[in-house]
Amino acid sequence: MSWFTISGARMDATILAANALLMQLFVIFSYISDGIAFSAEALSGRYIGAGNLGAFRKMINVVGAMCAVAAAMFALAYAAGGAGFLSLLTDDGATVATAVKYLPFAVAIPLVSVAAFCSTACLSELRLRGICCFRQYFRRRCSSACFLR
Repeated sequence: MSWFTISGARMDATILAANALLMQLFVIFSYISDGIAFSAEALSGRYIGAGNLGAFRKMINVVGAMCAVAAAMFALAYAAGGAGFLSLLTDDGATVATAVKYLPFAVAIPLVSVAAFCSTACLSELRLRGICCFRQYFRRRCSSACFLR
């Protein structure tokens, strides 16, 4: 985040302000994704601790679906209403216009980062419990969106 701030400050005050607006979109999505991930970590500890791998697999499927749906909803919301949302954050038209030029990157953030949030939630408990190694888990059970078969 600091690289964007430093780079934006070197370019122009408007770019710096536009970066700050676009980072708000990422922060909003990260709060939602972190909430899902924290819940998944707690539930995975519960199910693995109890030895209930069936419930664990079901929870991973549900969490994967929730992550995918959340990412799609945020990407669509940012694409459809991003300019309107940005104008709620500031009344400076030049800043909003600059941010809108880079809005496609903000639209891509949920779609790109959802796998990181979901995989962290899915794998952290497995690594702590020593159930299986990272490579084996992904090879046998996990896609990039963390769905188990």
